Amino acid sequence: MYYIGCMDVLEVFDLSKSFGTKEVLKNLNFSLKQGEIFGFLGPNGAGKTTTINCLMGFIYPDTGSIKIFSKNIKNNIVEIKKKISYGSSSDILNMNWTVSDHINFVYSFKKPSEYDKNIIKSLDISLNSRIKTLSYGNRQKVSLLLSLICNPQIIILDEPSRGLDPLYQSIFHSLILDIKKRGVSIFLSSHDLQEVGDVCDRIGIIKEGMLVDIEGIDEVKKKKIYSVIIKFKEKYNIKDFENLEIVDNTKNSIKVKVKTDINSFIKIISKYDIENLLVEPISLEDTFLEFYKK
Repeated sequence: MYYIGCMDVLEVFDLSKSFGTKEVLKNLNFSLKQGEIFGFLGPNGAGKTTTINCLMGFIYPDTGSIKIFSKNIKNNIVEIKKKISYGSSSDILNMNWTVSDHINFVYSFKKPSEYDKNIIKSLDISLNSRIKTLSYGNRQKVSLLLSLICNPQIIILDEPSRGLDPLYQSIFHSLILDIKKRGVSIFLSSHDLQEVGDVCDRIGIIKEGMLVDIEGIDEVKKKKIYSVIIKFKEKYNIKDFENLEIVDNTKNSIKVKVKTDINSFIKIISKYDIENLLVEPISLEDTFLEFYKK
């Protein structure tokens, strides 16, 4: 576990946003700490990109406020943007420019850092290639590169690994974990459950514009959920399992999800003559999905 500072470098208070009659964000409250990777998790259409557009000052909320480095972004957005970076889809790139053209454009208003060469080398991008000649995955690598160079203090990423093959997803994860060691804070919006589980310290889960929960990733991982399949030698009383989530059942078998202490569950079934028993902890991805059911 890397050091995470106590200071909140980004704070969101009662953020709401509507487009016409559609309420997209509903009273969001969360913060990003120094040296933390905060995962913003939710399905497509949940409000993730609208939240990021508000954080970047591309649009303004109807109600609520955002502070970055304790300054309200509405009045200090120019100063704040010198210290933060933004990574979105490859659609923001100029198709007629080379990769070097994009890097030099960023260097025209931000100071290069000693870490940039390693980032460029790790992502294995041909600097002389024009964007229009690159595949979608390589364009996405360029977008990531531009968000990681110049040693920003906060990096805001919207679906950063979309289009990357598994090798470069892994390289990207290694890069942001190294960047985090320098005390950089990273806000990572994603619907990739495995990605969030691999790199984030905390997660905020958004559903239909509302923040469902915020929890430390270690706490999520501690929430053991088991998939249990039991085949009985005789009939069983289904009422014994009514407090559990029953996935499937027949006359002589049942499949349940056990979210309580597994020992308590064993006591329930100990009175039965069992022919076969299969107990498996469910994946982190399925654990995340349990949040969506709330």
